[in-house]
Amino acid sequence: MLQVERQRKILELLEERPALTVNELHEMMGVSRETIRLDLRLLEKEGLIIRSHGGAVRMDGQEADRGFTQREREYPEQKRAIARAALAYIKPGDLIMMDASTTVLALARLLPRNFRLTVVTNSIAVPVVLAERDDLTVIATGGILRPRSRCYYGPHAEEIFTTLHAHKAFVSCQGIDAIHGVTESNPLDSQVKLRMVEATSELIVLADRRKLGNVSLMSFAPLGKVSRLITDEGANPGQVAALCEAGLVVELAGLNNLAEIGDLRAKAGEGGNQVG
Repeated sequence: MLQVERQRKILELLEERPALTVNELHEMMGVSRETIRLDLRLLEKEGLIIRSHGGAVRMDGQEADRGFTQREREYPEQKRAIARAALAYIKPGDLIMMDASTTVLALARLLPRNFRLTVVTNSIAVPVVLAERDDLTVIATGGILRPRSRCYYGPHAEEIFTTLHAHKAFVSCQGIDAIHGVTESNPLDSQVKLRMVEATSELIVLADRRKLGNVSLMSFAPLGKVSRLITDEGANPGQVAALCEAGLVVELAGLNNLAEIGDLRAKAGEGGNQVG
């Protein structure tokens, strides 16, 4: 079993049970105790579990709730600017997929009326936001509820993406890097996003400045699969340049003046690559 698969299985088991010991995981996984300890250290580093003496404990509901609420409060203006920019890529009649990130939730709140869109999402927050919209068809994946991410995951959540095809998928991430592509910290969330990537014609990544240059635990899309990245105008010019040089189209939300974009290109040493 690969490391990513083991870590995904550990997280799945901790959704079902409050705690697991190293010995239990050793027997279930068929790998050494030291390998299990390494997996637990990596998962703790990503903020996905709490290590205990001899094993691991899942995050409780209070910590999960604070985590999502805290993420919503971080960089709210930047997230709204990114969401506004993303609206330009939605057309009447589109079938779009949306992940469970707070940046994509900001986009859900801005979806235009009378476009007769179909929205497919593994988020539990997006359907609540769109519940009173009679101009939309909203399809929630269902599946196993993950409170920390306010999303559904697991085989049931993934299956729907094998039966549908979207015009666009809007997702966020923990990191986007010129070499490692688009990455996520939680293998459970990442697996659902991977299925979204496979089921869409256009993948549009919405990520604020903090995500650029970061590499997290699991890749769910190489840069070649990304149609464009929309980030905020405070993004590091060097990181923007590196992504452009790797062939990615990067749009800076809030920079509508061509002179300003030209200045950013010069600062980034971007040359002839396209920004926005």
